[in-house]
Amino acid sequence: MCRQIIVIGNGGSINSVRIPLIRSLIKSSRYDPHSIALFGSSDASHSDGWGIVRIILTPSGVERVVIERSSKPIYEDAWAEYLEEKRFPEEVGVVEMIHARAASSGIVDIRNTHPIETSTRMGYRLFLVHNGSVDKLGLLKRLGIDGESSYAKIYSDTYFLAQLMASLIEYDISKGVVFDVARYTRTALNIGAILVKDREIQMLVGSYYKVFDKPIERRNYYKMYRAYSDSLILYTSSTLIDFYKPEIDLEWIEMPNGFFEIHKLKFGEKFEIEKVSEFLIEE
Repeated sequence: MCRQIIVIGNGGSINSVRIPLIRSLIKSSRYDPHSIALFGSSDASHSDGWGIVRIILTPSGVERVVIERSSKPIYEDAWAEYLEEKRFPEEVGVVEMIHARAASSGIVDIRNTHPIETSTRMGYRLFLVHNGSVDKLGLLKRLGIDGESSYAKIYSDTYFLAQLMASLIEYDISKGVVFDVARYTRTALNIGAILVKDREIQMLVGSYYKVFDKPIERRNYYKMYRAYSDSLILYTSSTLIDFYKPEIDLEWIEMPNGFFEIHKLKFGEKFEIEKVSEFLIEE
C-alpha cells in the first residue's frame, strides 16, 4: 500500500505549506503505525519506490510538466532532499502529487512506481497515483489483455487501472469514469488523477475503501484528509495527519468514504480553481 500528498494552488500558497507536508510524508513512509495495525509489523514502511509529478500553469497555458520516479525508498533517497528546495513563482498555478509505494502487486521497479503515466484517446496526458488494490484480472479482461502474458505479469494493478481510465476519458474526467473503475475496487480506490490539456488541467481526487475486516484499522489506514484555503487545496493519506501532523495553519477534515471531487484549473485574469463536481460512491 502507499502514502501520498496532493497539492493544488498558486505558487505563493504552495510555497508556504510544501516543506512541512513533504517532511510528514517522509516520516509516514519510514514508519507507519496505521500500516502495522492493519497488516502487521513487517509492513512498517512504504519502501518500494517513490515518485512525483508537477504541473505548472501560466496565462499562456500548461508551461511545464515534471515527472520523476525512483526505485529507492523516499526516506533513503538523497534526491528526495531536493524536494524541499523547490520554490514557485507567486502567481503560477501548481498541481503536485508525491507518492511513496508499498507494493501489493506487480514487480518492485521503476516501471511500477507512481505516478503512472498514460495517454487518453485524444492524446491528453494522464497521471495517476493510487493507494489500495483493484481487481487486476478483471481489468485485464476488460482491456482485452491476456492475463498470462509477460506484459500482464510485469505491471501492477494500478498500471492497468490507469489504462482503463485513459480509455474511458474523451475530453474530460467525469463522474461516470469514476463509477466505472470503482467497480474493480478490492481494498481501496484512493486516487489522484491529473488530466493535462493545452490550456487547462483537470484534477480528480477521492477516497473509497471497503471495510470487510478490522473495521477500525482499515478505516484508519485508508481514510484521507483534505484542507482548504481561498487559494489552496491539500489532500493527504491518514498517517501524515494522525501521527506526523504538518505545522500548517489549516483545518484538516476527514473525507467521507466514497467521496470524490473533480476540479478544473485554468487562467482567466488570474489562476482559478473551479470545482466541477463532487459525488459519493456507496457500496
